[in-house]
Amino acid sequence: MRGALLVGVSVFSMSVFSFCILCSSGLFQIWFFLELLGLSLIPLFFLCPQVNILQSLFSYLVASFLASCFILAGVLSDFYVYSCLLGLLLKFGVFPFYFWVYGVVRHSNWCVVWSLSTYLKIPIFVIYYLFGSGVVMGWVEWTAFLGLIVLSFLFWFCSYDLYSCWCHMMLSSTVVMVVVSFASLELLCYLFAFYLVWATLVLMTIWCCDKVGLLTSYYAFLVCGSVMAFPLSLGIFYKLLSSYCLFSFTFPPFIAWILYSISEQLYFLNLLVNYDLLRSDPSLLLGDV
Repeated sequence: MRGALLVGVSVFSMSVFSFCILCSSGLFQIWFFLELLGLSLIPLFFLCPQVNILQSLFSYLVASFLASCFILAGVLSDFYVYSCLLGLLLKFGVFPFYFWVYGVVRHSNWCVVWSLSTYLKIPIFVIYYLFGSGVVMGWVEWTAFLGLIVLSFLFWFCSYDLYSCWCHMMLSSTVVMVVVSFASLELLCYLFAFYLVWATLVLMTIWCCDKVGLLTSYYAFLVCGSVMAFPLSLGIFYKLLSSYCLFSFTFPPFIAWILYSISEQLYFLNLLVNYDLLRSDPSLLLGDV
């Protein structure tokens, strides 16, 4: 009962504040509702007291505080473009501000992960309103390029469990949506809607495997198949849509996205090929959390 109440209050609050952000007409209003949206996530950290919530919550609060300071400094100064953009990139976990996201995702529960992957991406829609297609666009373009290249390597060297794998995928999708937000709000709406469905289904699948507690070859296939770009799967359509959005706007992030996607699919293919190892040691996917 307590858990259902926490989830209900948090989801309702995040829905209301997300709507308020999209309807805001001023920079101060956006900052105010953005902070309320971030605070609405905090109750979800206490759903599962057995996990290391303090470490996860501390990482989240520190990152949120620093991002808020940058955005507020931009609101109150003449350098709002660079200060606000820096704060938003920190809040979204875009390169080079990846690592606080890993600290949150790997030591929290799946409700926090889902909210972080969905509701806290909605403020991306205000980027075009704040910055348009001005001088920061080129800087964001090359930041996205480097970020996707780094993620393609992190998949092979920093994938400790399914939490880490999903974190790579979520961050790469965030990079794509940030880039697309500078190009077209219409494309961003389609991309975000598809991402919302795909991310929810993937997280539900991983959560079910986590609840089972015993990872068999069938579950390994189910988890990896839901995120791999198999023909006619949601994964392949999402990647094609992302590729189209990037290609229609800018070339360097498009190339980096292709390289990242290849690296990701090779990793999951390797995971499927070695399903006997996964069955003998489920912690390779589910970790210790």
